[in-house]
Amino acid sequence: MHKHWGHKFNHIKLKQDIENNGFKVVLFMRLFPFMPASIVNIGSGLSKIKAKDYVIATFIGNTVFVFLLSLFSAGVISLEYQNTIYFILTICIGFCWYKNTEA
Repeated sequence: MHKHWGHKFNHIKLKQDIENNGFKVVLFMRLFPFMPASIVNIGSGLSKIKAKDYVIATFIGNTVFVFLLSLFSAGVISLEYQNTIYFILTICIGFCWYKNTEA
């Protein structure tokens, strides 16, 4: 059974899907906490992802990631505004998701 793993996998189709949805792919990889930034940078540079999509997705992804990290530290320091911060974060993510589904 293990001899046939990967033989039917279409790498060209995967590459085309990544290039066609470059913004979503880069944004997801920037938001995923265990994805090394160098792999995202090299993979994006080797693919035909539009530079505009890469820059915008990187900016949004890194901004959200840093904001989430600061929320964690702010939550450890002070729980006074925790519900307000989560509400604002939910609104921002919902807005980005809504804008993404319109396009």
